[in-house]
Amino acid sequence: MGSILQTRILSFLLCATILSACKQEEEIPPEDHQGMAHTVDLRLKFVWMYGTHDYELGSEYVDHLGHLYKIERIRFLLSDLDVVDDGYNVLAEYPSVQLLVDASQSNDFALGTLTALHAHQIRFALGLEEELNNSDPATSAAPLNDATMHWGMGANEGYWFMVMEGRVDSDNSGTLDDTDAPFSYRCGTDALKRTGWALMHVEIPNGGTMTIEAPVDVERLMGGVDVLANVNALGDTPLNVQLMDSLRANFQEAH
Repeated sequence: MGSILQTRILSFLLCATILSACKQEEEIPPEDHQGMAHTVDLRLKFVWMYGTHDYELGSEYVDHLGHLYKIERIRFLLSDLDVVDDGYNVLAEYPSVQLLVDASQSNDFALGTLTALHAHQIRFALGLEEELNNSDPATSAAPLNDATMHWGMGANEGYWFMVMEGRVDSDNSGTLDDTDAPFSYRCGTDALKRTGWALMHVEIPNGGTMTIEAPVDVERLMGGVDVLANVNALGDTPLNVQLMDSLRANFQEAH
């Protein structure tokens, strides 16, 4: 009788141990960031690339059909910036900040303060929401006072969300000079506003300045564009839509 009781007790203990081990394997807690929140001055810097190497404005490349071209101007507008955590809860908002990203400038922008333990993304709009898009550059603060980024005050006009200008080897000479055709892509209208983000996924340091870098890949931006056949695209033509979608894809890959 004692032997049977001992066997039953040992069997019970063995089962309990196995169940406990299985439960521990199943209960894998989510990533937990513990500690004290810190405050930093947050900056966002855009880094220009062409594929895997640095991009310099005016450099010569070929499009996917072999047409030689160079871009002499790339600019785009950002607005509606905020910071979110891993659960996409908003940690900070910067509603009064609009940015004009320009390939000829340093593109290192102050956003404001951020108080958090951990942050996942800086989110933003590529373009402007309708009220801002209908504002007048003559009465707007920088950068929306830049008249060269403004289309007009008429219906379905407003600001250019992105401007790209350059030259294409229109005489097929194999070189680019002032006799070659200029091209101009100006993307606008409310419908072309897109969204993007810059990846952070960092613990916030204790004070100071934190700068988050966001790459802008010109090769991706110009992917699939036949420059020679498209020397002008203004507003919301199919090419303008394609360019804004490519800009969005640049800021939404695998983040």
